Amino acid sequence: MVTEQIHDIISRMLGRRDSLKAAVLSATIIVVDDMSFIRKMVGLILQTAGFTDVHFADDGQEALDLVARVDPDILIIDLNMPGMSGIEVCNTLRADEKTADLPIIIQSMMEAPEDRNVAFSAGATDYICKPINAPELLARVCIHLENRLLIDKLTKYQKRIDTELSLAREMQNGIMPSEHDIALCNELYGLNIEGYSKASSELGGDIWGINSLTEHQVGFFILDVSGHGVGAALNTFRFHQEIMQIKEDSLDAGDVLVRVNDQLAPRMPTGQFATMLYGVIDIADETLTFASAAQPAPFHISDGSVARCESEGFLVGAMPNLKYDSHTIPFKKGDSFFTYSDALIETKDSEGVILGEEGIYEYLQEHIEHEKETQYFDPLKTYFQKNYSDNLHDDLTLLSITRV
Repeated sequence: MVTEQIHDIISRMLGRRDSLKAAVLSATIIVVDDMSFIRKMVGLILQTAGFTDVHFADDGQEALDLVARVDPDILIIDLNMPGMSGIEVCNTLRADEKTADLPIIIQSMMEAPEDRNVAFSAGATDYICKPINAPELLARVCIHLENRLLIDKLTKYQKRIDTELSLAREMQNGIMPSEHDIALCNELYGLNIEGYSKASSELGGDIWGINSLTEHQVGFFILDVSGHGVGAALNTFRFHQEIMQIKEDSLDAGDVLVRVNDQLAPRMPTGQFATMLYGVIDIADETLTFASAAQPAPFHISDGSVARCESEGFLVGAMPNLKYDSHTIPFKKGDSFFTYSDALIETKDSEGVILGEEGIYEYLQEHIEHEKETQYFDPLKTYFQKNYSDNLHDDLTLLSITRV
């Protein structure tokens, strides 16, 4: 009769999660008590319920040795024992990183609140009063084992996701120019290229790049894909692949945006698109031609003054058959071109104020007038990080190109 009752109890407790039942009943349990009949009684209740891996110890030190040997899933231990008490065992286990999260149920004849407080202060997971009540013991053991299994499953899942996100982040960083790529381009075309990209989550939707076209022409781009995370990151790979296939020097910047848009618009999911700026620097003609697809206005710095450039054009990837206008500006030695994603101008500072395009213009103009040189990139990045980065909720990308 008792056996049937125990089976009925365990079935009701574990029936709600059948997928966990086998894992719970195969859990490794250690029962520690200096009284033999208590150990046998607790063991009988557990084994009758279907638990198959139950171990026993009759004092604290033996319990610690057993924990090190069998790596239990839960420990049931008496509060007061000769030698090392249950509290001391609990303190020792909690101090060890390997057993810091081990569920520990303390059982005792004492019911006073202060005894419970001492047990919980030592890190006990639960507290049961003797004489042992079988349904209560089984309920608490099952609850703590289920929680442990679920947490372990969640931890493993999170670790796997973190590993995969880390790999994806490395792949995304790999499609952006390396230090070697930048140095080579700087040397070939007489430029100083500075780029910076920071994702607001594990993966970003911003990238930038450079594309060697001819001996005297180099292309560059900045891209801000809608959304964040995995979906946005996957779309950056799509855009990057299309952009880097363009090698013809006969295409101007607007034609490049047309081609990229026509290729990707039919394949982009509804509601996903990007803002983009593509430019071509012609060293021989000393010009810079660019086209924008809803990208924030770039800035041209020349002869100690800052000019805000034209910026229009519809989102790229949203619909096919769009046209994009090209704009050509002089780009002689000493000139600089600065473009960025909208996080730079839309992120709020501690007082809720955004920098805005006007703020960028004023910062660049003041810096150049004060410093008498175009090395504005690092100071601007530092200024943003100091005043705005705590409220960054979008991916941030900065790109500066200076003729030297």
